[in-house]
Amino acid sequence: MSKAGFSTSSVGRKVFMALTGAFLVVFMLVHLTCNLFVVGGAEYYNAMTHFMGTPIIKYALQPVLALGFILHILFGLYLAVKNSMSRPINYKNANYGAASSWASRYMWLTGIIIFGVIVLHMANYWYKIQIVGGVENDYELVVNLFKDSMCYTILYIVWFVILGVHLAHGFWSMFQTTGQAYVKWLPCLQKLALAYCAVVSLGFIFVALWCRFIA
Repeated sequence: MSKAGFSTSSVGRKVFMALTGAFLVVFMLVHLTCNLFVVGGAEYYNAMTHFMGTPIIKYALQPVLALGFILHILFGLYLAVKNSMSRPINYKNANYGAASSWASRYMWLTGIIIFGVIVLHMANYWYKIQIVGGVENDYELVVNLFKDSMCYTILYIVWFVILGVHLAHGFWSMFQTTGQAYVKWLPCLQKLALAYCAVVSLGFIFVALWCRFIA
């Protein structure tokens, strides 16, 4: 198969989704690590945001990771529309349980929800801190958005659960799609995916609840 043929084939599209999905996996773990600094108080959190605003992070690392998962989401939506207009792309048949089957069928839906809340999140945090500037205390901005609205806190918690479902399926299927996982390794990868999902989802939920009730 030629390079052009591979890139336009169903296998090529799945590989592209898997590779860009890896950016989402890494990005969320890095983002969670940064968010956990809020537990240390204003001094630690503001020091972290100051470091994340340094040129090498702001203009090199962040754009690369962000571009990867934005391409993942947009290309996923493109495939969902394309498939709905023709025939769905059938993933490799295997008995991974009802939860995984549901997650695989509705990856496009969870992806849309994730993308929508990311836009809201960037408008509330990233745009104000990185683009507009003039925010004297990043810690207070983050904490007050949760303290001032219970609905906002609930929205984020629901989003983190949906994000966890999306990542749990995408994590192990990423290896399957790229040919790195064999049948005997799939159960191990599924457990690793669930562990990753739990750490990311519960970690973000903890941050939201901490900002709302403790900070």
